[in-house]
Amino acid sequence: IDEDGYNFSNNLNIVPGGTLNLPINVTNTTGTTAHYEVWIDWNGDGDFNDPGEMVADLSDDGAANFGQNTIAISVPQNASTTQPIGLRARLSHTDNMSPTGPALSGEIEDYLIMIGCKNPVCLPLQFTIK
Repeated sequence: IDEDGYNFSNNLNIVPGGTLNLPINVTNTTGTTAHYEVWIDWNGDGDFNDPGEMVADLSDDGAANFGQNTIAISVPQNASTTQPIGLRARLSHTDNMSPTGPALSGEIEDYLIMIGCKNPVCLPLQFTIK
C-alpha cells in the first residue's frame, strides 16, 4: 500500500471556521483492507493528543476505494494562526493506530500547514493605549 501524498497548493485558503478538503491519493494492490488515519495539531502544541485532532479514520475495500475522493475537514474556530501546525497521515493494514509509534505495515507522511486569517483581519484584535 502506498500514498503519494498531498499537494498543498497556496490557494487552499485554510481559515478558522472553514473547510479543508484533502484529496485521497492512495494505492492498495494488496487485496487487504487499508486504514487511513489523519491528525492535525490544531492548537500548535506539538502533539496530536488533544480532542478533535484526529480528523479522519477511513478504511478501504482492499483496492484503495474509500467511498470518497476527498476528506472534508472542519477547521476549528480556535485553530492556531500564528505558526505552522502539523498534519500527519498514516496508511496501514493496522486499524486504530495512534499518531505515534510503530505499525506492522504502511507509512507516515508529515506536513506543516498554515491556518490563515479570515479577511480582512485576524480576530480578536489587541490594542495597547498609551
